[in-house]
Amino acid sequence: MNEGKRPRRRRLPGTEAALHEMALGYLERFPTTTSRFRRYLSRKVSDAVGDGRCSAQASQGWTEAVIERLTRAGLLDDVAYAASRARVLHQRGRSLRFIQQDLRGRGVSAELVEAALASLEAEHTGDLELSAALRHARRRRLGPFDTTGRRTERRRNHLAALARAGFSFDIAKTVVDAPDEGALHALAEQA
Repeated sequence: MNEGKRPRRRRLPGTEAALHEMALGYLERFPTTTSRFRRYLSRKVSDAVGDGRCSAQASQGWTEAVIERLTRAGLLDDVAYAASRARVLHQRGRSLRFIQQDLRGRGVSAELVEAALASLEAEHTGDLELSAALRHARRRRLGPFDTTGRRTERRRNHLAALARAGFSFDIAKTVVDAPDEGALHALAEQA
């Protein structure tokens, strides 16, 4: 069945320099936190040891050495990652609760999560949560963005969708019960 196809060869490091090159390639493709990056590098080193490419004793400090080097170079920065990820999620219409859980799930410390949310609030004028709910409602066509003509019938569904997205009942009610999109924008900028 796989005739003509060669099995894909896994890249495994044989030296610390090779691990560093792999790390740079990974960071080019995937922004990440230090804790997730440490797991990735440790798994690669462990696989290399299991494959016989290096010894466990020789590879013992490689992961921490590479992480330290990339952190000093500014390529691995949890503060910048958390702030950037929080900004992107807010622009996608995610609630502050969702953003907080997402960052924690990615290995960002509680202090850095709070700092990222504080910087997000400092950048934004108006009600941060309401503006995110507005974006979410627009994307999902909830409340004043409903184009089906059955907005009143679907009110409970719209409230539930916003609640599942992590927004409070008060925010969800404000969004769903807004008379039109313009009134909702005015509320978001006013608060």
